[in-house]
Amino acid sequence: MSLKVVSIFDKFRGTLSQARIADIVKEVSRERNWRLEIVKASDGGEGFLECFPGKIRHSVVSGPFGCPRRVRWRSDGISAAVEVAEIVGHRNLVSGARPLDATSFGVGELLVEILGSNPQSVAIGCGGSITTDGGFGLVAAITGTKFERLPHLSAYVDTATCFVDAARVFGRQKGATPKQIEWLARRLSFAADLYQWRFGHRIHEVEGSGAAGGISGAVFVLGGKIVSGAQAILHRDSVHASVSKCDVLVTGEGYFDHQSLKGKVVSAVLELGKDFGKPVYVVVGDYDERAVEETLAAYPTVRFASLVQRVGFETATKSPESSLAAALLELPS
Repeated sequence: MSLKVVSIFDKFRGTLSQARIADIVKEVSRERNWRLEIVKASDGGEGFLECFPGKIRHSVVSGPFGCPRRVRWRSDGISAAVEVAEIVGHRNLVSGARPLDATSFGVGELLVEILGSNPQSVAIGCGGSITTDGGFGLVAAITGTKFERLPHLSAYVDTATCFVDAARVFGRQKGATPKQIEWLARRLSFAADLYQWRFGHRIHEVEGSGAAGGISGAVFVLGGKIVSGAQAILHRDSVHASVSKCDVLVTGEGYFDHQSLKGKVVSAVLELGKDFGKPVYVVVGDYDERAVEETLAAYPTVRFASLVQRVGFETATKSPESSLAAALLELPS
């Protein structure tokens, strides 16, 4: 009997989208005659909206630097989903990084619009942002409206980083200089103190509250919840049913390191494999060797494949589709 494969990939940032990876997996599946099921997943970043039911809606809100942006969100009439990266993501960087200026005000504007239709719940994917304003903009947009307490909001996060550490952990990748990082860290500390005084919640060291530059922390002080994005999306009865019947799980991302084990899609798939006693084949652009060693010690049924180590950096980056397909073809029958 042919192999039953469940594919749960994240994107390879800057190289392969989740949709393109799915196409490649399907092509390999036809060649290898797998019985394939593809599960959409996200840790809260780009692609988050694709994991929820309902129609795609459009709204015009402020981008991270104040210019109007037409953004997508999703609703089925009962619940809604918002992807922070749609509003304040890296696609907004057209003239270089401006980490001190980027604001989450547009996220708050969109939430006010959505909440006006009285959804039972709103899921907010907190990944892929260029902001480190501690959610100040979001809170400013909501302040003065009837939505200042938001218990039916959930921030889906891809990190355990706490609020006051967000700038030091993620500032560099958002284009901040060392001096700017320290300035942003002080601003976050001030925001945490202000939120405690204003809303009565101490957010400083809450796990996951530093996601999206502190947007998740702002959701928390307004009464919402912080949840692991990948775990929440994959912890569904339909996913568990598929995993329980498969022979192998296939997953991967662009670069695997210790951060991958702290809320990313790959970490959630590793847990699924462990819970259901299934082997996991992890295909990555490249990896940190120490992170892989620790992972193999904790998950002995896992196998890794690095595109860079297989074909070299130049080929892996210039021909990622064929490199990924070749790695998947090595999956044992």
